[in-house]
Amino acid sequence: MVARARLLVVASPTLDLIDGSEPRPGGPGLYAAAAAALLGCETEVLGPLGLDDAHLVAPAYEALGARLLGPWGPGCAARFSHRYTGLGRESRVECRPASLSPSSLDLAGPGYDAVLVSPVYCEVPPGLEALAASLGSHAAVDLQGYARCGLGAPRLEGFSLVHLSVDDPLDPPEPPPAGVVAYTAGAEGGVLYHRGGREPLPSPRGLVEDPTGAGDAFTALTLCMEALWGLDPVDAALQAADLVADALTLAGEALRGLSEY
Repeated sequence: MVARARLLVVASPTLDLIDGSEPRPGGPGLYAAAAAALLGCETEVLGPLGLDDAHLVAPAYEALGARLLGPWGPGCAARFSHRYTGLGRESRVECRPASLSPSSLDLAGPGYDAVLVSPVYCEVPPGLEALAASLGSHAAVDLQGYARCGLGAPRLEGFSLVHLSVDDPLDPPEPPPAGVVAYTAGAEGGVLYHRGGREPLPSPRGLVEDPTGAGDAFTALTLCMEALWGLDPVDAALQAADLVADALTLAGEALRGLSEY
């Protein structure tokens, strides 16, 4: 057990257009930071961010206490349009910065308690996920961005938690040797697959109008519980489901506060 944990999120900060709304800051790091803040974890985000959009994205992360590490470069942030339908979420890439390189990991500091690798598209090339996972004592990977990019599933060695959702066109992979695969289905809950078998993941407590970021909030909560309290991935995941709505509410409040300023 540690008094305070450090979480590294490897993912692009984004600008999101949701159901035709005005662009708003988003990305796995933002929702993970909101989740981590509930438990007292510090968050750093490693992901490409174009300077043309940085002034629109950075304040939201700063409001949640997240530190953006870059790399910074010319051009746009990762821009996505999302549309929710009766069949799930449809996402389209509008613009994207350059992908990370192995040297990008030099921007991260040493000694993270947890690492979440959650690319939004193609910013984490094959092989880089394993290098990122080695930066922390606990590590999780979200497969959504890999499904979007069409590169297939990454290497799962070194990850205690693998997350994918009903929105992803992938079947649940085999559980990693020392962890679990969480397959989530929004308000319906989900399933946890582990070496001992499988068990239901309860429906998240509370309802939110916009579920964007729920998966990253869930994985960040699970990682922080592993790091802070020494829980195994199954117990941490079961408890994390109860706090997802709180994390999304906190993120929403931060975004609304910026729009009202």
